[in-house]
Amino acid sequence: MRLFDHPESSNALKVRFLLHELNLEHTLVPMSLGGDSAPRGDHPSPFGLIPVLDDDGFVLTESNTILRYVADRERRDDLYPRDPRERARVDERMDALSFQVRGALWPAEVDARHGDVSPAHLADLERALDGFEMLIADNGTCTGTFSIADCAAAGRLCHLGELPLDLGRWPKITRLLTELTTRPAFVRALGGALPPGA
Repeated sequence: MRLFDHPESSNALKVRFLLHELNLEHTLVPMSLGGDSAPRGDHPSPFGLIPVLDDDGFVLTESNTILRYVADRERRDDLYPRDPRERARVDERMDALSFQVRGALWPAEVDARHGDVSPAHLADLERALDGFEMLIADNGTCTGTFSIADCAAAGRLCHLGELPLDLGRWPKITRLLTELTTRPAFVRALGGALPPGA
């Protein structure tokens, strides 16, 4: 397997987390992280984005699709259940991260890189985290047992501690991050160092 990757990409991080969790041999192919979304003939993604997984010529884009594919490929029903209701819960958490949390998290992260986070962006993020807090289990996982939703959550949320947030407002998210970011596979995926605030 080859993973087209950049160390600062949260989407690539969640795929690296799963690959390390499963001890799957893979080669990282460094790519730029310039936000170039124009299709290019020399880029493995039609959108010019990462990550991209190349599994012996079978090429996939979209990090959540890659997580689902890898779990299914490895027949890891514990990580991505076959039961329709259990699988739907994993998908629900992953979709909530992508469609609710990420939309609020991204502007706050951009603000933080350029100085202060705007109060409006911070309020949007707090509302999104309030919702995610209501969805997740209270045992340090998204659904009650470790799954690919946890790989997605760790990659997406591991830098929350760098933002001007009182994480005590979200005890389940705080426990989730503590449990996930200290897993050996996550530490390896991150490159051997815990994210700030973890």
